[in-house]
Amino acid sequence: MSIVSRFRCGPSADSAPARRIPAGAAAAALLVAIIAGATAGPLAAQADTPADSSLQVGTRSGASAPLVATRLSSPIRLDGRVDEAAWMAIEPIRAVMSSPTFGVEPSERTEFRIAYDESYLYISGVLHDREPDGIRATTLRRDDTSLSNDWFAVTIDGYRDRENALVFGVTPAGVRTDLEAPNDAEGSLNFAWNAFWDAEVTRTETGWSAEIRIPFTSLPYQPDEAGRVVMGITIWRNIARKNELISWPAIEPLWSSSMLKASQTGDVVLQGLSRRRVVYTTPYLLAGASRTPILPAGAPRWTDASDGVGEAGLDVKVGITANLTLDLTVNTDFAQVEADDQAVNLTRFSLFFPERRLFFQERAGIFAFETGDSDRLFYSRRIGLVNGQPARIYGGARIVGRVGEWDVGLLNMQTAAAGDATQNVGTLRLRRRLHNASSYAGGMLTTLVGEDGRHNVAAGVDLALNLSGQNFLSVNLAQTWSDQDPSGVELADRGLGRVRLERRGLDGFGMDLAASRVGGRYDPALGFLQRRDFTRFGDAVGWGWRAGKDSPVLRHRLALRGRSYFQNEGFTLESLEAGPEWSLEMKSGRWWVASTSLREERVAQPFAFAGASVPAGDYRWVEGRLAHTQPGGALLRGTLAVEGGRFYDGYRLGFSAGPTWSASRHLELNGLYQASRITFAERPSGEEQVLIQVARIRARVMLSGALSTAFFVQYTSAADLVTLNARLRYNRREGQDFYLVFNDGLNTERAAFEPGLPLSAGRTLLLKYSHAVLFGW
Repeated sequence: MSIVSRFRCGPSADSAPARRIPAGAAAAALLVAIIAGATAGPLAAQADTPADSSLQVGTRSGASAPLVATRLSSPIRLDGRVDEAAWMAIEPIRAVMSSPTFGVEPSERTEFRIAYDESYLYISGVLHDREPDGIRATTLRRDDTSLSNDWFAVTIDGYRDRENALVFGVTPAGVRTDLEAPNDAEGSLNFAWNAFWDAEVTRTETGWSAEIRIPFTSLPYQPDEAGRVVMGITIWRNIARKNELISWPAIEPLWSSSMLKASQTGDVVLQGLSRRRVVYTTPYLLAGASRTPILPAGAPRWTDASDGVGEAGLDVKVGITANLTLDLTVNTDFAQVEADDQAVNLTRFSLFFPERRLFFQERAGIFAFETGDSDRLFYSRRIGLVNGQPARIYGGARIVGRVGEWDVGLLNMQTAAAGDATQNVGTLRLRRRLHNASSYAGGMLTTLVGEDGRHNVAAGVDLALNLSGQNFLSVNLAQTWSDQDPSGVELADRGLGRVRLERRGLDGFGMDLAASRVGGRYDPALGFLQRRDFTRFGDAVGWGWRAGKDSPVLRHRLALRGRSYFQNEGFTLESLEAGPEWSLEMKSGRWWVASTSLREERVAQPFAFAGASVPAGDYRWVEGRLAHTQPGGALLRGTLAVEGGRFYDGYRLGFSAGPTWSASRHLELNGLYQASRITFAERPSGEEQVLIQVARIRARVMLSGALSTAFFVQYTSAADLVTLNARLRYNRREGQDFYLVFNDGLNTERAAFEPGLPLSAGRTLLLKYSHAVLFGW
């Protein structure tokens, strides 16, 4: 719900092309950095303690005993009114302000309570506000994450592993949002995850109140033999117009996603819990039609080929043990998933797109095996997509959960491949906690086997150590094999190795230092890899400091960011990007970021992008960027950025604007416009210019909390194409969904071809209905 910041930097800016750097010197420098981080404090899992040690900060900070939740003798009536005798008998939990000023009393009186019975966990908030007309509820859209809303939310680390959390939140309009925050909210957040739970709110003359009810079947947890469970829980409130976060336990604003971090939750004890077994079955029906233009050989014009669509399938979720969940799917369909954001690629490497499909979302963090930048050993978008186009998934199974101290993830699916062939894909992920909750050792195995006998296997091991406080060390090793390269184990040429040292946090000294090597034949077929055959160094060092209590400024931060890539053979520089960055965060939520960087690129082969090309050669240039982000609590908000400088053998000037307007709780508009003008003035053929544009407009119309529509129009000049994705969703209740989906593509340069292109590049109209049924015992 808030932006995750990570600090990256690389070598000094005076590096030059083809410069050789002794490998021993680089290794020695990295070793010194690791030793310095390892000796920064004792080997423990404790965070820095706030100055006010009387604040309830949970056992992570060692400043308070666990909170024992109240067990109810009868269920609470879920109506948003925290006035029942059962609630009134529970002492409110003291909440404090987290930001913009840490540790003081909230500007508005806030009361949190926790209770439970044999089936549900209950969290309530009495959220007073002396200006009730200022309470923000800007949308009726499910899973909206904008901080322009007031929020009442809870973050739950069910296994108390200090790494993985689930977040449940509700706005004053009764709109629910849920998400996963793996890796202690230090990486990508999983906004596509959904669970079964309820929430109700009530507006009053003195503010508003909310009740959240979560079935234990939607939470991971591990009771001991006596049925005692310890969960990590953070309860928090957002007051949008004040950019104010209020929480229990007290959490310093040392991270951009402080409220979502499992490591900062407080310990809550629940007694006498047993695990209920449940089975969710969700059949679906899909019908529709598609029309695709075709040009028969020798024909003078295009014609349309029409095709009907009729499908049925089934998803099943089974709680096979107290801590293991089995997902089964037959004839899997993702027709309702929103289209990807289009982007223009100004590099010679692939772009990364996030996973949006629901089947792959639950506890997706357990399958994470990141190896630097966007690279990873397992990338679920490789499943069910062939050359960027959807391919049939016949079925599959997935198991996720915990066995003792082990996190377990297993995935196996049968999918269509090119032509009429099929292929089987599989992934096994294991992780075991070590000496503290934030340290683990693990491994991953991925397989791709085609019916023609072709195969690809990737295996990796990883180690993550919480050295002390916010100091972390991680190591990754991986190796691939395939039928196309049967030469056996070659750790150097078909392997990957990476070491990373971090000091997390926004205040004081921070660093993210990494060194990695990827072999020339390393090929994880189920992973994502932008380039191969390189040695890389990065990423950032920085220093941040908070302004005084009475200052309108919240934080300054200076950082040196960058990354460099060297060819493995000869160790010559291939790419470099490094330079300083300054960021300013205001207590109002406004941000300014200014940066400049030195870029160097050795282009071995010419490459083209968006109507332009770059010849082979060595290039060096300097570029700069200035960006401004308006407060997230504003009804009209967004980001503006300008950037420019040299660009290979030319010049580039870029501009981007991304506004969002919450016109009312029934209408939200957001868009993006990016433009880059690139000029190559010194080419032998004369001056060359290209204007690259991307435009996106998304309109969301919420007729009610159950009925909504979304219109998504995109244009990119590189493809000369306008795409339209329109979706109507009727969500009568959790697990029951009706979708009407329309997709179309419009050619914008029809006369540039002979015969001229048709107006439509292809359209589909689909109707889908799914209905979840719960069985439990």
